[in-house]
Amino acid sequence: MKNFKKSKNIGILGFGNMGQIIFSLLREELNNNFFIHSLGITKISGAKCLKDAQELFEKSDIVFICIKPQDFYNLPVIKINNSKLILISIMAGVKVKNIGRIFGTNKIIRAMPNLALRVRKSVIGWCANEKFINSSELKMIRGIFSKFGESLYFKNESMLDSVTAISGSGPAYVFLFIDALEKAAKKIGFDDKSAREAVIKTIEGSIAYIRNEKNVNLEELIARVKSKKGTTEAALEEIDITNFYSLWQRAIQKAKKRSEELSSYEIK
Repeated sequence: MKNFKKSKNIGILGFGNMGQIIFSLLREELNNNFFIHSLGITKISGAKCLKDAQELFEKSDIVFICIKPQDFYNLPVIKINNSKLILISIMAGVKVKNIGRIFGTNKIIRAMPNLALRVRKSVIGWCANEKFINSSELKMIRGIFSKFGESLYFKNESMLDSVTAISGSGPAYVFLFIDALEKAAKKIGFDDKSAREAVIKTIEGSIAYIRNEKNVNLEELIARVKSKKGTTEAALEEIDITNFYSLWQRAIQKAKKRSEELSSYEIK
């Protein structure tokens, strides 16, 4: 598809938080043309706002579906007449086959980014209807997702429930841990600013260390910090380590199960 190398006509259906972020990340490429359809939006700098979704689909090479799942299920059936159009859905819990039944197309990508999309550090789990999307189109989609962060491609759509449980919800888990450390730091004398800085820099440094020690498992890295009868050992003795691991396994399983429940609805 040579036209994608020269210019992309990118449509965005729904201009809420995620739609705006995708637009801001992709508009930096001067060769992209943008078309947007969203209720109540009539003017956006750098894009042409269209009055209806049908026109959006006709003018675009790619359309990002950024509406809320509940709004999607209230859409009327739309007949897409653009055979080259690829839909990229970021709607949580909406299966490829349901998207196809509403829009009447099989050229569908389903993706699950996370909050870090705004800073180009998202993990994007995605799958494609490979029977209808060729290898050059998949390569083009990977190129787009590379601008968002780290993309993980799965042949099995059901893996997106696991992606949702780990990376989709993951920022909240990390924020919870940071919040707990910050509160503990303040209890022992840190002010708000120094507590935040100490915790964030410690986490950043630890992540950099993990990346540098690629072939070492995390238990070994913990052992490098935890000296016998030292401060780290004293702290970790207060934590029920066995229960800590099983608690997180239960939490992740519960998140995955909820994602499966949200994905179970089928349009007849």
